Amino acid sequence: MAKNVVLLGDSGGIDIDPEDNQGLSIEDAFQTYMPGDVLPIEAIRAQVQSPIDFQGINDSLRGEVGKGSFEDWQIQGGIDQVLALIERLSFDMRRCDYLVNGEEGLVRLSELVTDGETFASAISELFLTQWSSRFAHGSDMLLSMSALAGKLLADDEDFVGLRLAKWLKPVTCNVRLVAYDIGTGCEDGSVNPSVIMQLETSKGRIIEVKSEQIVDSPITRKAVNNPYIDGVVCKNPCCVVHRQGSNKLSFPLNYPTKPSFFDDFDALPELTVSTLIELLTYCVSVSRSYLGIGDTLGLMGAVQGLQLPELMKDIFNPGCSLDVEFLLDQQRLGKSGMILVPIRFKFPHQEEYGTGTVAFTNSGYVSHGIV
Repeated sequence: MAKNVVLLGDSGGIDIDPEDNQGLSIEDAFQTYMPGDVLPIEAIRAQVQSPIDFQGINDSLRGEVGKGSFEDWQIQGGIDQVLALIERLSFDMRRCDYLVNGEEGLVRLSELVTDGETFASAISELFLTQWSSRFAHGSDMLLSMSALAGKLLADDEDFVGLRLAKWLKPVTCNVRLVAYDIGTGCEDGSVNPSVIMQLETSKGRIIEVKSEQIVDSPITRKAVNNPYIDGVVCKNPCCVVHRQGSNKLSFPLNYPTKPSFFDDFDALPELTVSTLIELLTYCVSVSRSYLGIGDTLGLMGAVQGLQLPELMKDIFNPGCSLDVEFLLDQQRLGKSGMILVPIRFKFPHQEEYGTGTVAFTNSGYVSHGIV
């Protein structure tokens, strides 16, 4: 699709080929770039019907510029409109690539066994991304774990909180997942977990999921980075609120402007947990430069007490921010040689702070008394 959009034409302005693009809509883009009949793509496709009038934009920009009747601000307005349309298409294609991922879907659970209420197990085929090309990205692993836990929910039951997520070791292989209601005593004690997750439900149940690596099944699948945090956190340093000498930072959250953003979270509830953890991971990573901690690597080691929003829109009200505080006086050296730093965090919808642990590489901590 990008081959049809030329930003610098022979007139020096925007040149969009009307012959190739006339009548093009985002629906057409879905038809071109997405395989058919793969849920939840049908639901997503139905949500993006807005037509893009490339012909009209082309006529306005080329015809009026030729007459000399277009003011500079009008030309800039046309350019801004085209760039906004391209950005929207780019986001929709990346989210389709993320969700569809080779026709079989992003979350792949096989050999599923469940009683639909207290126990479930499955094999999960994980994926690598540009963010994490050697082992599975922490937040991405929670997608399949949340999806399996969802197999145990009743029709009138939802997840209301992430009680615990703990990453015990890097995951380089596909995994066997086991989920169970901890109140029933049906835990599989034979599992040697690399990741543990506990989700609280609206009925007061705690569903625990353990992830065990399958040593002879290396991760070979690849996916794009989670597209849902793009532009949500302001990357401009002037946006971040940080007082000199303080270990607390506030990251303003921008309201997503893509029409399809919130619909995906309604269709795929497992996106909520992974995306919130990815937002937190991103802000933690950015914090290093403000606090002078770590150098090239920062990993989430654990997260506790994350209240889940009823709707993703609840965390994007005007003026809202994600607050993260680093408890540097409680940092310690881990077995891996990385520095483990406790944190407190609060999304706008949370009534109380959640807690967690971040693992940083060692060299940046000399100034904090640890070599």
